[in-house]
Amino acid sequence: SIDDLKALATRSKATSNEQFIAGVYNTGAGVMNIKNNIIAGLWNYAESTTSNSYGIYSSNGTSNLHGNEIYNINYTGYNNKGGYNKAAMGICLLGSGNKDVQYNKVYKINNYNTAQLQLEVAGIYISGGTNLLNANFVNSLTFAGTPNWGAKIIGIQLGEGTYTLTNNVVSLSNDLDIETYAIYDANTQTTNLYYNSIYLGGDISPKYRDWE
Repeated sequence: SIDDLKALATRSKATSNEQFIAGVYNTGAGVMNIKNNIIAGLWNYAESTTSNSYGIYSSNGTSNLHGNEIYNINYTGYNNKGGYNKAAMGICLLGSGNKDVQYNKVYKINNYNTAQLQLEVAGIYISGGTNLLNANFVNSLTFAGTPNWGAKIIGIQLGEGTYTLTNNVVSLSNDLDIETYAIYDANTQTTNLYYNSIYLGGDISPKYRDWE
């Protein structure tokens, strides 16, 4: 297993080419077991709009992620994409294989670009297959600047597939005038949510408080 990944950086400020950084990056069709690892301190300095920072990324196969701690995943560029192409994510799992994601801690997923862009960050993004997310902890997803309206902070995002989410904790707080979601479900199939705990906090400009 990978015991400890810390302080890796892509120093190139690529302006036109795609540039990824990931603690674990998988495209194989087999079974991927990632358990009890620490992945931290990843930085992507690329300036292109198609670059990304991931703690764990897999586009294929069956994924079993248990007991990992993923934090300080950082992005400084100009990515304004959504879905699985977001600027920064702790965990991104794609493809038709089943995904078992339990007891992981994901926090301090950071965008450090201070320009006013429609950027997105997420703790966990999953799409495809039949999936269990149990007892994961997602916290502290941040923006350094003042992003455009339409930017998003998302704790757990679900694409197409079948999902059961149980006993997860998502705690997000920010003082920005942007969309913030603990669980964002874009799925047209079955999603079951049981015994999850959600906290959303912070303060925003009075002009966006429609209750005042």
